[in-house]
Amino acid sequence: MNKDLYHGLQNCYLPCEVAIKLSNAQQFLNSQYPNYHLIVFDAVRPLHIQKQMWDELDMPAKDKINYLAHPSDISLHNYGAAVDVGIIGDNDVLLNMGTAFDFFGELSEPKREKEFVENGKLSQEALNNRLLLRTVMMKAGFTTITSEWWHFNATNKVTAAARYELIE
Repeated sequence: MNKDLYHGLQNCYLPCEVAIKLSNAQQFLNSQYPNYHLIVFDAVRPLHIQKQMWDELDMPAKDKINYLAHPSDISLHNYGAAVDVGIIGDNDVLLNMGTAFDFFGELSEPKREKEFVENGKLSQEALNNRLLLRTVMMKAGFTTITSEWWHFNATNKVTAAARYELIE
């Protein structure tokens, strides 16, 4: 969003079960790359922030819905059951994923990566980094979505609503 929506908050919060999954993902990553670290871009996102993001994102609603939950809907982030992450590599540099975090465009979509590599819009290095991220997150029990390389769900909405508190 290119804006501080959390007013300087530097910590992220997750339910214990989700934090354990994330810790496991970090361990899986370190078993292959001891100097690599997961970076959390977003964790629990209060519902009022979700609504603010919707209102402030300057794109048609038909496109917005691919990247943000509609204000009348609830996101898994609102329960702390989703995380947005990347990987910090050697020399504390964010690995190339082909786009920035929160790039709201087709190039961020995992469902089209093969096509983008073939037409030169996405490098093989970026694809390999995305695959590494997905591998460690999925091994830890997270699932992916088709529109954002950085977004991972710890569970579904029904389970999240039953286990976790909605953060408004």
